[in-house]
Amino acid sequence: MAENEVSMALLPAPTCLTFGCEAAQMWVGSTSRKTDMAYSDDPDYRPTIGILLYPGYTLLDLAGPQIAIGNQGNTLLFWKDMNPVRGDNGPELVPTTTFAEYDGNIDVLLVPGGFGVEDAMSDPEIIGFLQRAAKTARVVSAACTGTLLLAAAGLLDGRKATTHWFAYEAIERNFPKIELVRNARVVTDGNVFTSGGVTAGIELGIRLLAEAKGDRVAATTELAMCYDPEPPFGTGSPSKAGPDLLKAAIKYAQKIGTEKLWLAAA
Repeated sequence: MAENEVSMALLPAPTCLTFGCEAAQMWVGSTSRKTDMAYSDDPDYRPTIGILLYPGYTLLDLAGPQIAIGNQGNTLLFWKDMNPVRGDNGPELVPTTTFAEYDGNIDVLLVPGGFGVEDAMSDPEIIGFLQRAAKTARVVSAACTGTLLLAAAGLLDGRKATTHWFAYEAIERNFPKIELVRNARVVTDGNVFTSGGVTAGIELGIRLLAEAKGDRVAATTELAMCYDPEPPFGTGSPSKAGPDLLKAAIKYAQKIGTEKLWLAAA
């Protein structure tokens, strides 16, 4: 197997189907931040957020974190060229910057998840860009299954990390050097931040903002966003959903995913 090539074929059913899942943890870990103003003493400082695009990204994995930190910073969207990049449920985004134009000017590297993540993991241009960007970014982060891309780039070896519960076995089987934290919303290990599935990316963005601009700015932003979720059915984590809904969720993901499924049949 070539370097950076990962076999995802195909995962066993998530172990949460044994119904032994623990309750979700809101935040695990510690950060590199020493003061309330992490990157600059200038209150007008605006961090630069660099977001990876790739075919099949999930829009909320990108937009959730970005809406939390983006209003306090500047956002760049990276791809190989300047052509629009289509997400896994349809929307297209136009890149602002190509991989070749990256000049080390980002503070936060953000990698979204999505049903295109498996193909992205085997793309040497994407992996190479992530490795270059991680060397200069103050913070490296991933939402949802974007964690798999950081893992494929070798950026999570020896670190704690989390991901969407669909992908727990993908991490444990293919990346044994990573300490997977199950049932966590956000996990930090030094300057590396990862989140659970989809909506947990909003909390990731708030944590990233706290790292960049301090707790007070992040807390104010949380209030301004009205981020105080009240899920209609209370089934948003495996520990709360029950066996029937877990199986249905896996089948749903397979139905809307690509032909190269990295999920196992329920």
